[in-house]
Amino acid sequence: MEKKVFWAGAISHCDVCRNPFEKVFYDAATRSGAWACMCPSCQENGPGRNQIGQGKGQKYELQEDGRWLKTAG
Repeated sequence: MEKKVFWAGAISHCDVCRNPFEKVFYDAATRSGAWACMCPSCQENGPGRNQIGQGKGQKYELQEDGRWLKTAG
């Protein structure tokens, strides 16, 4: 059984557009090479690369207890 990984610390808004996170966010590389915590729109449409995986980024989903669970990447 794989160990669940949760985001450590507080997080609430997209680093790019500043909109609040709702149910999903990405900690991922941008086209410039820097990393950012992004909403799905910024991850999919830019400046995110719309990629997840090792060295590319991770996807987190909000759980009922208010914690963010890593679900991909």
